[in-house]
Amino acid sequence: MKADNDLSRELRGLVVISMSNVGSKSEHEGIFIQTSDGTYLLRKKGANPFNDPGLKELVGQQVVVTGTLDRNLFLADKIERLD
Repeated sequence: MKADNDLSRELRGLVVISMSNVGSKSEHEGIFIQTSDGTYLLRKKGANPFNDPGLKELVGQQVVVTGTLDRNLFLADKIERLD
């Protein structure tokens, strides 16, 4: 059973590449998860936020991710491909 203060969430969706921070000095290509509730920037906990080959391999795949959501950023502790 999860404690009330446990912020861990699970999302299901499609991993895609899109532009992040459009129009700013920080504009760059990012990896996102598209869900039925919205689209969130996807990062793996402890990985390079700008170059993560493991995430790039998941582009176009349906996944289940477990981690924390902070506004539009989903920080994944665990990522599983769906068949």
